[in-house]
Amino acid sequence: MHRFLIVLLALCATACGSLPAQTAAPDRAVVVTVDVTASYRERIALPPGAVLEVTAADVARADAAARPVASVRVAAGAGGLMQAQLKLPSAALQPPARVSVRARVLAAEVLLFTSDTAAFVAPEPAQQKIELLLRRVSAAGGAPAASAEPRTQRYWGRYSLMADTGTFIDCASGQRLWVVQEEANAALEAAAIRARKQPGDAVLATVDGRITQRPYMEGPVRPALIVSSVVDVAAEAQCPAQLTAPLINTYWELTELGGQPPALPPHGRRPHFMLQPEPQGAPGVAGITGHSGCNRMTGAYKLRGSELSFERMAGTLMACAGADDLERSFLRMLNAVRTWRTNGQELELRDEGGKVIARFQSRLM
Repeated sequence: MHRFLIVLLALCATACGSLPAQTAAPDRAVVVTVDVTASYRERIALPPGAVLEVTAADVARADAAARPVASVRVAAGAGGLMQAQLKLPSAALQPPARVSVRARVLAAEVLLFTSDTAAFVAPEPAQQKIELLLRRVSAAGGAPAASAEPRTQRYWGRYSLMADTGTFIDCASGQRLWVVQEEANAALEAAAIRARKQPGDAVLATVDGRITQRPYMEGPVRPALIVSSVVDVAAEAQCPAQLTAPLINTYWELTELGGQPPALPPHGRRPHFMLQPEPQGAPGVAGITGHSGCNRMTGAYKLRGSELSFERMAGTLMACAGADDLERSFLRMLNAVRTWRTNGQELELRDEGGKVIARFQSRLM
């Protein structure tokens, strides 16, 4: 009997030792640490009490408001190099999530500097680093910038939301504005999402706000709307009368070239351009930016009533298979432009004989 117990214990020890080790359950509370460095180029000191605010938001849904993920505020100090650390739950980074990080500097809740480009957090659960360059919004010390913001007025227009950026088209003037993410912007986003019939629809919004000039993403300064309060939002998608898009500060996308739809290559871009406002001190000449189908382009334009011409056009020198013919035709067309005419959201460019040589459609950005 004693020998039987010894054998039984030995067999049990062998069997128990051969059992596979139990795999630990994955930790669903893994935190991703993001080290954020923010800087600005101006040689100015920040006022005492200035803070750096860093926020992360999921912008994966193009037809919905950005979903906040994390935020942090730290003392900004006096210099131009600031650091903060964000802690994000790894679950919030899993696809289809697309988490962007932005930063701004405030003093007594007055916005001094802000990032105008978004940096994105990778979904890997590892420590990451992000660097953001901030642009100056107002003078240090809390005083407004040299060009003070205009007074608040009531605006009525067509509002649409793409990713985390809203676009507002004023019904009275047809002016296209991007909506700054300050003050009552979040309330406008929420009201539009509730009022629209389906994702992606535009709505009619009545707001109190002011129009200013702000840098848009990585591009030049563009007209912008700062919403101070939301008065009303309705599901209608159009203003009562057809809007006429302004020639200046509108994103014009090519729809017809030489009487035919443009033949777009598989990997090319649809040609487009935007005319910048006339700078102070240089009457009659202003800048044009855009894309010719393969390369980015810049140049100048002259505008006098219905007369329009382009000059000093230049572009990058990339090679795009299949896009060369379209690009050459597009640039030849710009050189031949002499007059223009808009009809609602459509732009016609005409040559010296009055023939329509290209048509464009305004697009929301």
